[in-house]
Amino acid sequence: MDNRGLLGAKCVEAAVKGLPPLPAVVARILEETEKEDVSAIQVERILSSDQALVAKVLRIVNSSYYGLAGQVRSVSQAIVILGMQQVRNLVIGVSAMSLIEAKNPSDAEALKSMWRESFSTAIGARAIGKLKGYGEIQLELLFVGGLLANIGRLFLLAYFPELFRQVREMATFKGVPEIEVERPVLGVTHKEIGGMLAEHWKLPADLTTLIRAEEPPKDPGLREDFHAIRASSLLAASETPEEAGQVQDPSIETLGLQPTELEWLRREMEMRVRAMAEYCGLAA
Repeated sequence: MDNRGLLGAKCVEAAVKGLPPLPAVVARILEETEKEDVSAIQVERILSSDQALVAKVLRIVNSSYYGLAGQVRSVSQAIVILGMQQVRNLVIGVSAMSLIEAKNPSDAEALKSMWRESFSTAIGARAIGKLKGYGEIQLELLFVGGLLANIGRLFLLAYFPELFRQVREMATFKGVPEIEVERPVLGVTHKEIGGMLAEHWKLPADLTTLIRAEEPPKDPGLREDFHAIRASSLLAASETPEEAGQVQDPSIETLGLQPTELEWLRREMEMRVRAMAEYCGLAA
């Protein structure tokens, strides 16, 4: 690593540590939903201390994505309809979005586009899990893991836009994935930055592992999740369903996904993220 990369790594680490922690109410929700005897009433009581967060969560729940337009009026009702883990995921997603904001107005639209891609990855990862018959808890981990899989890249665009563009231009020039040129430029990869953020925010260990992982984790269950999230991320980055059907990658091979399934997944992702985007403030 040259001096430029070392300096970049130190600056990035300092910026992560300088970010505010997740709001106390989110930390309490994470802690509460880890308990076996968690109740919808208790979660609603905790969330009610942050009415702005409640409003954002209910706005998304009532989006056309869930087909519940105007039907859900309380957090406890949302939990009954969607489940505890899905509501927890929305709380994490909304909170992360509020903490990763472009400092430069000219980068705001690019950041919105990247958040849309993150939501698309989340939707696709969960859809892959359903195709493979995964259980509900695993499906919810796939959703939030997909949503935050590229949080390190979002962080770079928001806080280090010039370095972000340097990485993108160098990767394009060399014809390689961005992650291959991140270390020479930054001294750290966006996946490692994502891991730093997850630790800073005290996210659950399995979620932190997925966010940080550049290779399949040793844990068999998390290996499945890694492949589903990676495959979905590649599909989200494709321009059309037809292009998605041609995507080749070891994760797609491991999952046994066929071209027709890839095309269907890409269409599903596009349709559902469009339905959610307006309610997240991410409409193009």
